Amino acid sequence: MSKRTIRLFVVTAVLVAAAMATGCSSGPQTTLEDSGRISYQVQTSSSGEDYEVHRLVIYRDDYDSVELGVLSPNDGSPNSYVLSVVYSGSQWRFMEGEVLVRVGAQLLRLRDNRPTRAGGHNEPVRERLTVALSREQFHSITAGSRVAVEYHPGTIAYVDRRAERAMRRFYQEYADA
Repeated sequence: MSKRTIRLFVVTAVLVAAAMATGCSSGPQTTLEDSGRISYQVQTSSSGEDYEVHRLVIYRDDYDSVELGVLSPNDGSPNSYVLSVVYSGSQWRFMEGEVLVRVGAQLLRLRDNRPTRAGGHNEPVRERLTVALSREQFHSITAGSRVAVEYHPGTIAYVDRRAERAMRRFYQEYADA
């Protein structure tokens, strides 16, 4: 991969992380249903007239969530794709930035060189990893089955069948949005 491509991925990941972290105008939030299962709704945010971010939470428990994102520039530029992991808890986890995504027998090794951390000192801790995905990686994840994401040693999120169906719809509706 060329240095220019790597820089483009890093800049894209930073932009998407910033867009996902800011309070942009947004549609319905992805919420937990009364049964405790995730309601797979796409949240769309915008940054003025520059771009839209479409997010889908594919895993959530008491501390962690895993989401896919599509950044759609309004100037006709190609879309950018990301996978984000967010930890919220009472103690630091110090996620190092490496994310392993297993899709069936395929293993993707991804890296966030700038994980974000906030909180502590009587405040909830929040850590975020955001990794840029190529279109091929994004398609592989959203079209795959038996998807698992490891973002901290021994901490693995297994994506269930409902999430797999939601990912396929997400790809069809937003990959080229």
